[in-house]
Amino acid sequence: MITLFSVPCAFEGYRNVIQRNALNTWARLTPRPEIILLGDDPGVAEAAGEFGCVHVPGVAVSPRGRPVLSDVFAKARARASNGLLCWTNADMMFLHLPEAVVRCARELGDFLMVGGRIDIRLDKEWSFGPGWEEKLCEFACRTGERHSLGAMDYFAYRNGDLFDAMLNFYVGVPFWDNWALSYAAQRVPVVDATLVVAAIHQEHERDARHGYEARSGHQEEWGDYKHNEDLFKEHAKYPRAHISDAEWTLDDEELYRRARGGPLL
Repeated sequence: MITLFSVPCAFEGYRNVIQRNALNTWARLTPRPEIILLGDDPGVAEAAGEFGCVHVPGVAVSPRGRPVLSDVFAKARARASNGLLCWTNADMMFLHLPEAVVRCARELGDFLMVGGRIDIRLDKEWSFGPGWEEKLCEFACRTGERHSLGAMDYFAYRNGDLFDAMLNFYVGVPFWDNWALSYAAQRVPVVDATLVVAAIHQEHERDARHGYEARSGHQEEWGDYKHNEDLFKEHAKYPRAHISDAEWTLDDEELYRRARGGPLL
């Protein structure tokens, strides 16, 4: 069994639609994972109750209300009932995630599993009737676009001290995922599961928590971006890694080691 954990935004407007889509796929994964929703944004506790999730309130936040990742990861580790954890953004729909995580754990022991995503646009809740998985895959293949391998929307790993040194990065701002991958790669095998896990990202506009734009005059938002950038520059001892830097690849048949040669190898 694995434990999925995430910090949703308020369940309002289009965020309500895409986060409910995500939760519906998580709850239908086989075997069903334990799901932990952290934070106090409006609707989070109610969504946890509706979908049979664990709710963990009281997460540390930035002055603008962004959850602090060091506290998120620490609270998830303490509350999780399983030996395998997976952080995910709350706008991600998944297929085939648990079995991929279990395969990595069985074959490698300690590990970090990441993977690429497909971007789609949905303006309404998905219909989770018969055949929904096949229909979702068909829709994603027909309308979606493969995102660059610089963005990482999920991190699966063995429950332990791997991310005890997580810095006080803010959720929803770049740099932390690149730091986390680089940091973990010095300690455990990193696996690219793009070929196995269907990771489907629902596109959205940036809101008050997630937005940042220096040129538009939103200096407070730009300050959140600079916070993460400055943390990365101050503490990063390794390159700004991408999924393509993973040393291992998981496909439908095997887990194999790539040829050496990337900046992390």
